[in-house]
Amino acid sequence: MKKFQDLGMIVPDYIDWHIWDDIPVDQLNYSKINIIQRQLLKLFSKHKIVDIAEDWYPYALRNLEKFKNLASRCLEEEKEICRWILTSTHHLSNPKFQSFY
Repeated sequence: MKKFQDLGMIVPDYIDWHIWDDIPVDQLNYSKINIIQRQLLKLFSKHKIVDIAEDWYPYALRNLEKFKNLASRCLEEEKEICRWILTSTHHLSNPKFQSFY
């Protein structure tokens, strides 16, 4: 979930995903699946799936648009990083690197 947030996605806050997000799947002391199951059972004891779907729909649409534009956003970010590196190394005006930005 953290990785989705880092990509600019809005992550539902119905579940405290921070608890299980960093637990490795193969951790012997913890069962990530059991933690997720408990949280889902708790969630559905408090909320109806229809209410969650209606509440979450606008965010899902926004996330879909972000996902569709992910490749172009990554390309722009890469170009910005290249410009920053070339500027800091005084190579921004070098014609051989202009294809990178």
